[in-house]
Amino acid sequence: MQAHGDEDYEQRYVVPESCVDFLVLRPYEGFIEWCQNNWLDLFIFGWDWRRGTEATADFFLDKFLPKFESRVSKGSSPKCSPPPLNNFWLIGHSFGGSVIKQILNRSDHKYVKKMTGAISVATPFYGYGSQVHRYFKGDLLVNWTKGRYGAGEITKALSTMPAGYELLFLDQAAYNERKAELAADPEGYNLTD
Repeated sequence: MQAHGDEDYEQRYVVPESCVDFLVLRPYEGFIEWCQNNWLDLFIFGWDWRRGTEATADFFLDKFLPKFESRVSKGSSPKCSPPPLNNFWLIGHSFGGSVIKQILNRSDHKYVKKMTGAISVATPFYGYGSQVHRYFKGDLLVNWTKGRYGAGEITKALSTMPAGYELLFLDQAAYNERKAELAADPEGYNLTD
């Protein structure tokens, strides 16, 4: 799990096998079924959650989408028609919404220009309250995988991942320095305290 910046210690890219599932809780199952029932094409992009949002957006736009486009348009038989990237939406849940924000920041990119829109659901744009505890206590869901000293081992691994640092709350001094700008966000995400 450990990383050095946005690179895995073993030069690997970790991609989840499927959507997030918690034993019997499968939060995306209903949405997937709804898309199928309404004839909406859905592609779920599992990203390496250890990497920062900017690196993930770069990977998505510069590596993944070109490969996806070549597979569904030029290299496949029969071709997808109409081309799926001529009119697509991105939906990001939780930290995935922050990745979408980074993608949208690249408005001059050829794939972003083809997007129809984006939706973010439950995205921690201003941080996540429980994140700081992971740097001291590990993560209760995975500490046990490392035995008796699991919390310490997981804490060491988590502290190497840049994505987690993006989830820390905005500190008071930084907020005070930009208070007027944050309270009058041009996109309507006004942060007033």
